[in-house]
Amino acid sequence: MTRFFVAGMFAVFPSLLLERGAYQLSQRFSVVAASAFFPDFFSLERPRELFLAFAVSFGVIALAEEAVRWLLLRFVVKKSPELDQVVDGVQLGIASGIGFAFIENTLYFFRLFQRLDFDTLAVVFFLRFLISTFAHISFGGIMGYELVRAGANPLERRSALWRAFLLPWFLHG
Repeated sequence: MTRFFVAGMFAVFPSLLLERGAYQLSQRFSVVAASAFFPDFFSLERPRELFLAFAVSFGVIALAEEAVRWLLLRFVVKKSPELDQVVDGVQLGIASGIGFAFIENTLYFFRLFQRLDFDTLAVVFFLRFLISTFAHISFGGIMGYELVRAGANPLERRSALWRAFLLPWFLHG
């Protein structure tokens, strides 16, 4: 399980690069679109802003994080013949979700700690611990379950692979 935890940890970095690239691209088109990446500077008062927040959530953040993890876990599952039961998939997905949440939360905390924003740090620590950690554990468990199902049942392979990506992506968005 350690290798799946580590795989989840490493999935954070390509996700961040994709998200940063999308942010830099959005800066070229619209200040309002770019501000949707940072809720501190963004209000949801107008329908356009609500749509942008929705687009960034689904089309950038959830897409980048779940696509990278899907690719990584799909590769690991293919290279691991001992993963032959769906419970194995759930366990590997949970381990990768814990690894992902660990690094992501640590990066959030360091950023707030550097700004010496201790009031926000306490709130973010509590909320991210509860929401982000359990969410990534759930997304990973669903993804792992479906990936192992895809390998175990050739007749459902294609649909299980799609579900392995689409369900966590939708829930994350």
